[in-house]
Amino acid sequence: MGEIFKIRKFCASCTGNHLETIWEFGDTPLAGYFPKPSERNGQNMIPMTLIGCSDCGLVQILQDISDSWLFKDYRYISSIGMAQHFLNFGEWFESQSYTDKAIEILEIGCNDGPLLEVLRNSGYNPIGIDPALNIVKIAHTKGLNVINDFFSIDTVNKYSFIKKYDVVISCNSFAHISEIRAIAEAVSLALKNTGHFIVEVQSIAALLESKAIDFIYHEHKYYYSIQTLSNLMKQFGLHLVDGSLIETHGGSYRLVFVKGREKPSLSIEEMIRNESNIDLTFPQITKGISNFIETIKSISDYLNREFNSGKRIIAFGASGRGNILLHNLNISNILKYVLDESPERVGRLMALSGIPVEDFSELDEADYDICIILAWNYSEAIQKKWHHKNKLLITPLPQMTFYRT
Repeated sequence: MGEIFKIRKFCASCTGNHLETIWEFGDTPLAGYFPKPSERNGQNMIPMTLIGCSDCGLVQILQDISDSWLFKDYRYISSIGMAQHFLNFGEWFESQSYTDKAIEILEIGCNDGPLLEVLRNSGYNPIGIDPALNIVKIAHTKGLNVINDFFSIDTVNKYSFIKKYDVVISCNSFAHISEIRAIAEAVSLALKNTGHFIVEVQSIAALLESKAIDFIYHEHKYYYSIQTLSNLMKQFGLHLVDGSLIETHGGSYRLVFVKGREKPSLSIEEMIRNESNIDLTFPQITKGISNFIETIKSISDYLNREFNSGKRIIAFGASGRGNILLHNLNISNILKYVLDESPERVGRLMALSGIPVEDFSELDEADYDICIILAWNYSEAIQKKWHHKNKLLITPLPQMTFYRT
């Protein structure tokens, strides 16, 4: 597999070398690491340092994990937990000017294809590309047109994508790619002269506001503001013309770039103004992480007290952020197991802790007293699934909240 990571010496966006340390997290597990019991090892513990570029403002991870290492055993399935989001995306897409069902659409990082499926059901004929073979196989079982490969300048040439597409889409994949300059250039090459690039990325402003620091991990290599993403795209002839706020991952942007020139919408101009009033300086990010660490300690103290009083504690959400939360909470010794609904994770272990992942559908009411919801951004939906009586559900963030079923 080669080296697991390399240290950044230059900003991934502007190539500047004025990089500032924001926070040293120390050895941290790979969030996407869910080993089988027989495969557990210590290879997933890797130093993690959050840095910022003083030249363009992009926040990024110093240790750049190789893409081949990250995607060799990828366990995230978009269809689980994100189905409604992609239905909403499809409705939004049709409400825009994309009325011609014959337009050429490419989704990069399409995962198991929930958006492709929505678009196909609406009469479009989209194609996807994704590097995770096990996930692409799931997309193929749905009859979706998905290429198993990394999206790059090489693949744009390899598959004759040059100036082929009216629309290129990236939903929650643009933070995972090492060579973002090359990918931005590849998007520009793949688009027709008037083509649009639609990208969804987590908002660093929303991340700080919601204390979603558990979203900071190696796989999320970049933390974008509207300005830093726009700075990157401009270098390759892609100009920001529209955007909206969406709820995914604690708060994200859906931004539209055009290859060519169009007048920016009033909504994107307002979003840019609003973001300019938010303190996104590196010291403010440091303060936000420090507050997160204090919050995590209070949650850990509470759960340990409950455990010592005889309460049986489980968790819900074998996600990347679940791995990071457990790492920070340091409560592996008090959790019986973590529940999940994904067949890609049930039967495996959480990173580092070795806590087993069990099937939510088989949860026994008599087996626990308290459940902490690690996937706290889906807390409301998870609560609606809960039918057991007199059980305590805890949402840890943005602040610890209690629900009695």
